[in-house]
Amino acid sequence: MPNKGFLRRLLVLGERQALQDLIVYTDLGQKATEILKKQLSSMQMDQTGLISEVRSIEKKGDDLTLALKSEITQGAVNSTLLGHLLNLVETCDDILDRSLYISREIIRMSHFLKSAEEYSNYVITEVYPRFIRMLDINSQALDTLKQMLQANGLEELNQNRGKIERFEESVDDIKDDIIDRVYTDAKNLHYLVFTHILNMVHRIDDLLDDCEDASDYVITVSNSVNR
Repeated sequence: MPNKGFLRRLLVLGERQALQDLIVYTDLGQKATEILKKQLSSMQMDQTGLISEVRSIEKKGDDLTLALKSEITQGAVNSTLLGHLLNLVETCDDILDRSLYISREIIRMSHFLKSAEEYSNYVITEVYPRFIRMLDINSQALDTLKQMLQANGLEELNQNRGKIERFEESVDDIKDDIIDRVYTDAKNLHYLVFTHILNMVHRIDDLLDDCEDASDYVITVSNSVNR
């Protein structure tokens, strides 16, 4: 008998197809994350093309979300799982929405730093490398979420769920360090720099929260199917 993953063992065709399509979200999220890292490390270049790429990724996510919601609500999906599946789709879509928001914030700050170069070193050298580290961890969490969607059993699902939780905790630690640092340095910072850093650190942390929430929904769906 062939080795079947978690998704292929789902009992209803509609559920199986819907969850298989969720893997697309993790792939799109990985692409968006890599672009965000490039934006953060390439502040001197024209970023118009990069934000356009993130916008295109977000649009693909929106199109997928509309299609999946239609399939879930109109197709052959067990009614007891309907709410969990819709929440899972929304949470995956949120990851791409947040990525576009972060991309826009990076390019807005790049415009400000061109006219206030005295803050460039602090933002680009002191803070942005930490944001990149947070995004590196987000990429690992997305990869682990993808593994959950391809898992072979509940034990593997739970192990990967634990990994995502640890990734989220690691990002929380980095977030707290950044917030402590920016409050310590606040009197020497322009208010736009201060608010930008706080806004960005919370939005990147939200990416990990979304991954963790999505992993919870995958566990819930799996438990429902395997009762």
